[in-house]
Amino acid sequence: MAGVALSLTHLLLGLLYLCAVARGSAEALDNEAVSVVTDVEDGSTDEEDGPDVDPAKAAANGDKLGIFILVTDLQYKGADRLAMLRATVRLAEQNLLPYTPYIMYVFTLPDALTHVRRALSDLLRASGGPGGHLHVMPVANGTWEVPPSAMREKWWKGKWNAAYRLMGDWRLSFAPQYARSQGHRYLLFMDDDSYVTGKVGEDLVASFDAQHWVAGAHRFNRDALLVTWGLPELAKFFLMTHRMEPLGDLWAHCDPPSAAGLFSALDPEVAGDPEMVRTAAALQLPRTGGWDRVVLNGNCLLLSLRWWFRPKVQAFVSLARASGASFAYRWNEQAVIGMATRLFAPAARVRNLTFPYLHRVRPTEALRAAGLADDGGLLGFLGQGGEADGEDEDVEGDRGGEEGGTAAFRP
Repeated sequence: MAGVALSLTHLLLGLLYLCAVARGSAEALDNEAVSVVTDVEDGSTDEEDGPDVDPAKAAANGDKLGIFILVTDLQYKGADRLAMLRATVRLAEQNLLPYTPYIMYVFTLPDALTHVRRALSDLLRASGGPGGHLHVMPVANGTWEVPPSAMREKWWKGKWNAAYRLMGDWRLSFAPQYARSQGHRYLLFMDDDSYVTGKVGEDLVASFDAQHWVAGAHRFNRDALLVTWGLPELAKFFLMTHRMEPLGDLWAHCDPPSAAGLFSALDPEVAGDPEMVRTAAALQLPRTGGWDRVVLNGNCLLLSLRWWFRPKVQAFVSLARASGASFAYRWNEQAVIGMATRLFAPAARVRNLTFPYLHRVRPTEALRAAGLADDGGLLGFLGQGGEADGEDEDVEGDRGGEEGGTAAFRP
């Protein structure tokens, strides 16, 4: 009888143990869920996709900003892009580097590589050579290809050439991957005419770490309807299929301020596109309201790679690229990243960069604004200065707007 009682006691203790384990597991799961939500909200979750990082490179470059500039047409719009690029490099060295350690990667097509290196030869030497803070590198063939979903050129909308569309796809795909593989935790996209004309005054990497910012841009602009067409509908599809609500302030940029307002808002420019008019009529699209198309301007855009490689952020970016529309409609990086911040980052985690900055001005004007002289250091084979970029606004779409340190629209 004592043995039976002992067995029952053991059984009871075993059941109590199993209940405790189950309860503990449930609590652990609950705690994990809370932790993930908290991490997502402050942009610092440890769950990441993306390439493995060499510990040595992470140690060397983890606290250095990775700056990426792409130059593929040295006389784009008749302007001297190398004169612009030299001014961009010099101004960054004067006004950003003393405060924010960085490595600047200038990428160009292989057939222009020697030309670009010659134009920057003195700056490359002064930066420390191969181990310094300035590198000129070739765009690899495998990273400069039209996505399979956009191979049919007749599907492309607008008059932008393939290279301009490829730039946006390159920024969404190769650039963050390479930056991370080199150990960087933050990536800054700049154009060849992105001029830092005054002292930044802070270590941007340290500031983003301290405040848990996941993205920052110098300008928040309302993009053109054509270059965002279909993007809000894709975002709604993503929200539905992933059964989630936006972590950011997406509804504040929709009319009405809910999923009902997440659609491509029509405006007067539709009248000039017969195909768009027919589509709007056939689909009975609303004539008012919708997403306001405010995006992060791509000519000075800073990203946390830890945030960028979160699985859902990557899933959305991959969906945008796979749709073919990011290329065909030239959503490019600024619209896709802009929408991603609304979906996956609280508004408090997106920063408006306010250091002195100019874009779409002659390089001599930018240098003068910063107190630097035109050094004439283009080795004699380049002309002085360059035409002001942006005279033909519809070639690039709304990528610049007015210059200055405040946002044109509510971030």
